Amino acid sequence: MACAWLVALSGCGGDKDAQIIHGHVTVGDVMPDSGEIRFVPIGDTPGSVAASAIVDGQYRIEGRGGLPAGTYRVEIVAKQKTGRQTDHDNGFEVAMVDEQLQISPPHYAGAESPLTCSVTDETSGTMDFNIAAVAGEPARADE
Repeated sequence: MACAWLVALSGCGGDKDAQIIHGHVTVGDVMPDSGEIRFVPIGDTPGSVAASAIVDGQYRIEGRGGLPAGTYRVEIVAKQKTGRQTDHDNGFEVAMVDEQLQISPPHYAGAESPLTCSVTDETSGTMDFNIAAVAGEPARADE
């Protein structure tokens, strides 16, 4: 029985060569209040998509030990509070929540994102991303 537990747990540690990645996201030099960043393996890079919430412009990828060495497409959705409240129905009740607008250009949010990064043995663990604001709109949604 003890051997079965050892075998079951042996696959839970993640990639021993993975790197914990963290950093800041800015959009037009503004740190977003919230959002999501995803690292999508491309080419021969092993593993699956790794994602993290962006909170006050910061993110951290540490699940499964971080990102294995390889090349990744980086997808970012960044949001900023407007200062207004709006009704939100979660299926059980309606509550007032902070209204947020997406401040990152839509093409950064999916497969067409031009952002890439490489993770190697030499990677320091810090990766900051500064993307341009939506053309013709301010980076901060102050209305």
